[in-house]
Amino acid sequence: MNNTTRFKLIYMFLQSLAILAAFLAADLFPAYAQAVRATAPFNPTSANGPSTSTRYYVNASAAGGGNGLSWPTAFKDLQTALNAVSTYDEIWVAAGIYTPTEQTEIGFPRTVTFSLVDGVKIYGGFEAGQTDLEERQWRVNPSVLDCDLNNDDVGFTNNSENCYHVVTANTIILGPDTLLDGFTIRGGNANGSSQHSRGGGIYNTNGSPRFQNLIFTYNNASQQGGGMYNNNSQSALIGGFFYKNTASFGAGLYNQGSNAWVVNSLFSGNNAFTNGGGIQNTTSNPLLINSVFSSNTAQYGGAIYNNNSDGEMHNLTIWNNQASGYQGGGGIFNLGGSDPQINNVILWANTNGQIFTETGSNPLIYKSLIQGGCPIPSCSGTILDSDPKFADPYGPDTVAGTLDDNLRLRLNSPAIDIGDNNRLPDDSLDLDGDGHTTDQELPIDADGRPRSVDIPFVTDGPGEPPIVDLGAYESSYTDSSAPAEIAGFTVSAASGAVNL
Repeated sequence: MNNTTRFKLIYMFLQSLAILAAFLAADLFPAYAQAVRATAPFNPTSANGPSTSTRYYVNASAAGGGNGLSWPTAFKDLQTALNAVSTYDEIWVAAGIYTPTEQTEIGFPRTVTFSLVDGVKIYGGFEAGQTDLEERQWRVNPSVLDCDLNNDDVGFTNNSENCYHVVTANTIILGPDTLLDGFTIRGGNANGSSQHSRGGGIYNTNGSPRFQNLIFTYNNASQQGGGMYNNNSQSALIGGFFYKNTASFGAGLYNQGSNAWVVNSLFSGNNAFTNGGGIQNTTSNPLLINSVFSSNTAQYGGAIYNNNSDGEMHNLTIWNNQASGYQGGGGIFNLGGSDPQINNVILWANTNGQIFTETGSNPLIYKSLIQGGCPIPSCSGTILDSDPKFADPYGPDTVAGTLDDNLRLRLNSPAIDIGDNNRLPDDSLDLDGDGHTTDQELPIDADGRPRSVDIPFVTDGPGEPPIVDLGAYESSYTDSSAPAEIAGFTVSAASGAVNL
């Protein structure tokens, strides 16, 4: 390895650490970090398969030549582990940068990709030597899956040779026991033809693997899904962070004929050249829960673009997204007979209209806070039209869409204790790990804290308290006295225990 290549690898690793450090130091994004930490791990202690399943270890710093069955004998390359596994095995991956090496089309170097294996769980973010899944700190020890084949990327520059897809989930139909958890997915450049124009970060078709604790950044697609592309998929994405991805359609995520779940996720700074800065849904019925859309851009549907798609949106915060097209829809754009349910959502400060609805579409909007009021002829329940009073939406740097923004609520926000408890979805994914999936409403917010917490000095909306807050974050307050407000933040004079 020459000095130039060595320097580039060090630079790229430090760049990942810098993104994660800012991510942890910021106000908005540590909330995300806490949420995914609180989210129940996916079968970490009880295998769904036989007790004889094998765990393989991967460490970019390993000497190589080992059998992968322990940290001291770890594989050096993730692909070696993928070639070794069988259904129900696990792969533990230490911090480092991993580039795919196996071509799906022989003779075409850019078709290298990491192909998921059915029933195999892959966990990143370990420090070599750790023996318990709960020990890992995937944000502190980033395991980076990178498509930069020449080790020369700077953002989106120098990426012409990058592989089309960092990760693929399309070789066979993958079931829900398949998991990718705890990785940064970077540098995919799907600018080819057919499938190679979709899903720069992850290309996922015809299956239902689970994705958890993933950062998507600097991925591109000339067509759909810069960060991720789902086609005919029932996948669940929990704790996804989509930051600075690009595509023509669905810069962060594109759903095609998919009923995917997107839970406790953040979409910020993504840019679609046409539709769907954050997400585009086409003939899909996704379930979007506890997620934040901030400072994404597109011609139409700055945050979310729905085309012949229904689905449900629960407790989203959609702020400061931009749509430049004449019909706009800076927050949400609905056309082609799209009838999504919109429940307990905050839409504020999105340019060119909060929601645009084309004739033939009929969104069902329930209790929410929307700048300008109800954007369709009739909404169900009270639609608030007043400043949601975010804690610090521009952050200390006073720039929207950067990693220090804080979209949680001050305690004088009109969005507190005013939602509709009847519109909370069931905890079908068992986010709190208590085994209840059909007899329990959504238990946590985007911060990983309890949902429906009563603030004693706030007048509740209709229903049996505690009443859910609007938006992705639930406020909490442990002192019964009125709060003191200092410099725009509200704190308990007695205990200081308010989480803002």
